[in-house]
Amino acid sequence: ANLAIDARRPQPGSTWVGNVTTLQIDEDSSLQAGLVYHTYPMDLNESLYRQQLDYANLNATLDYRRRHRLFGLDSETTVGLRVTHDLDADVRESLRFASNGYAAGTRTRDFRHHGTDSTLHVGNTLTFNDRLRMQTGLALINTRRD
Repeated sequence: ANLAIDARRPQPGSTWVGNVTTLQIDEDSSLQAGLVYHTYPMDLNESLYRQQLDYANLNATLDYRRRHRLFGLDSETTVGLRVTHDLDADVRESLRFASNGYAAGTRTRDFRHHGTDSTLHVGNTLTFNDRLRMQTGLALINTRRD
């Protein structure tokens, strides 16, 4: 069925520019900060409709890591924040084929998808011996869409 409708998903190129920097606070502690800009257009021709998407977002991370002793064992704890924010998320949709009395190419809808995902996380790796480690973690996630 996909061959019959010439289904395809051209992705005319993405741009991804970012940087991650680590500050070594002391022998056992570090702070890592990152910032990434990502734009990724897509041209979805997978059904009766053609969806042309122009997506772009900004991602920021901040992680604090510390090696220490916990219950007399080697331990590493991480606390961090990650935020992804949509800058542009415009979608244009049109008919690929004539349908219900409408000609191919008829614009069927335009919409914007905007939102922010924020994640606060804490994790720990506890080392029992060279072959056994226990990883635990907790994350609080807030997702907002418009």
